[in-house]
Amino acid sequence: MNNLNNTNQARRAKYPAKNRMKKIIFILLAALSFQANAQSACQAGFTFTINTNTVTFTNTSTGAIQPFYYWSFGDGSYSMQTNPIHTYSFNGTFIACVTLDDSIPSTTWGCHDIFCDTIVITNAPVTGIEESANTISSLHNYPNPFHNTTNISYTLENSSYVSIAVYNQIGSKVADQENSEKSAGRHELEWNAEALSEGIYFLEVKANNSVMTKKLVIIKK
Repeated sequence: MNNLNNTNQARRAKYPAKNRMKKIIFILLAALSFQANAQSACQAGFTFTINTNTVTFTNTSTGAIQPFYYWSFGDGSYSMQTNPIHTYSFNGTFIACVTLDDSIPSTTWGCHDIFCDTIVITNAPVTGIEESANTISSLHNYPNPFHNTTNISYTLENSSYVSIAVYNQIGSKVADQENSEKSAGRHELEWNAEALSEGIYFLEVKANNSVMTKKLVIIKK
């Protein structure tokens, strides 16, 4: 027995650094596993109901101990309420998003998640000239997803002042593409997104009382 104990002690003495490294790797793997489980438990989400042009959002987000919410309604409006009610002033297709963060990062290892959904408004009251309510009849881009550049095309039913912008997932404007008077008909432009990081963005085209949005996906090789 003494010979066996002496042998084990000799092995531990011979490989002390190797044994310590195995223990460190085990601890790191356990920490990473805990972090992944914590992050996966944090999930943003919502449901909504539409009454004419007023949308009631019901927050279904889970996983944060002290949640912080940041809402983007797709029309340039924002909120930090838990369950906001938003009234759209004009018809269009909007991308509404809620960003979930934890006010106590240490509890969920930096909990962060974003959820978006499409809101279609068709009964907003129209002010001014009636024919301007549906100025934009189409909006496309190709390719999508894309690497650095994509071609954007849109069609106007009548002449209008057009503004085109791109927003990130938390509603911050990252690009201004157009701010000028345009004639009726089809228009095209190329957008270079080389300076932006990989991810999901939202293209917004406004003309008179009409607005259309489209999801853009940038993939970096």
